[in-house]
Amino acid sequence: MSESQHASTKESVEEIEQRLARQREALALNVDELAAKIDPREQAKALKKQVTDHFSETISGGPSGSSPLSQVMNAAGSTFTAAKEGDIAARGVVAGAALGAFALGRLVTRIIRHS
Repeated sequence: MSESQHASTKESVEEIEQRLARQREALALNVDELAAKIDPREQAKALKKQVTDHFSETISGGPSGSSPLSQVMNAAGSTFTAAKEGDIAARGVVAGAALGAFALGRLVTRIIRHS
């Protein structure tokens, strides 16, 4: 074998070894990613983050701060404040809500006991 053929063969071997090394590294990364995806602990962490993010967004109303939940909480706070200040209509609303919550609690208790 001539010296030029030997040099080109050696380069080819080195190139092949480099290509195989890159492929091994890529395969190892793929295996690690797959292992993380199927790991129940990682799945639980991801789900927890999704739920936490969604809950935080719902409470804060996102960028505008006007989610339906925050609107209801603001209205309830205003009604409760008005009732404390003596507003008869607001006191009726608070009393009705309290009675409704009590009735719902009793209903749930009965359903649980009879199940």
